[in-house]
Amino acid sequence: MWQARLIDALLHRRRWIIALSIALSALSLLSVSRLTFNNEIEAWFVKHDPEIVRYRAFLERFSADQTAVLGLFADDVFAPRVLRAIHAITQAAEELPQVHRARSLTNARVFRAQQETITIAPLIHGLPRTVEEAREVRDWALANPLLAGNLVATDGKAAAIVIEVADEANNVADKVALVEALRALARRHAPGLVVRQGGTPAFAQALSHYTQQDMFRLTPIGLVLIFAAGFFVFRRVSATLIPLGVVCLAMLWTFGLMGALGVQLTVISSALIGLMVGVGVADAIHVLAEYYRQLMAGHDRDQAVRRSVA
Repeated sequence: MWQARLIDALLHRRRWIIALSIALSALSLLSVSRLTFNNEIEAWFVKHDPEIVRYRAFLERFSADQTAVLGLFADDVFAPRVLRAIHAITQAAEELPQVHRARSLTNARVFRAQQETITIAPLIHGLPRTVEEAREVRDWALANPLLAGNLVATDGKAAAIVIEVADEANNVADKVALVEALRALARRHAPGLVVRQGGTPAFAQALSHYTQQDMFRLTPIGLVLIFAAGFFVFRRVSATLIPLGVVCLAMLWTFGLMGALGVQLTVISSALIGLMVGVGVADAIHVLAEYYRQLMAGHDRDQAVRRSVA
């Protein structure tokens, strides 16, 4: 039987196999550092899925489909100090490489009726310096149905800066960078004001952060539980470490190969961890249980290995 010949070959070359495993593990450790996480919606589809093709055509026509939103909260967002902060953040946001354009009260354009004509003009021609000028801007903005409830709350206590994400920045790394950049702008230009961030970049940043955090937090907990369960079954430290070693090597080689080939880790492929743990531990325990049964039956170690693996 070819299976028997294979097992004999593995037994006779065990030292070479151990050395090869150590070398592969060292190479995998080097390439694991290149593994990146992709949390984009395209990761859920095959490359030429019709929905993805339509989505890319939409982006070519409209340039951007994802937005980040900065919400500024104050007793009166039309106060000159708050409007200056909104204006500064809006201008600075438009200079960011991940931004297609930014919209807020200070650069919004509105329809104005002048006698028998309708013109489109900026809501604010110049930032108000006095309370009276700010009150006039407030009256204009809250009377406009396109602004009230969208760029400004109807009670004048909250205002939004809507930032369209550039198509070339539609990836996790750029979205995370955009979230951090917007936080820095809020700290720099709106000290003392309550600023909150929302939108798809903030969601992508949070999902990426917590997915990776859970992966690195839950995997060690799972390995500890496997160790405890294995020791409870076999009452041997060696028999407990072998399934863990099998699983850890499988994960190291798999993710090392992904890093070497430039294959990104996604929410879908992160399920490989649970799959490898479940299958690897179950198979290793089955082989070990049969191995110990063969030893108890009086066979020597090599013969027990041959019978249990077969």
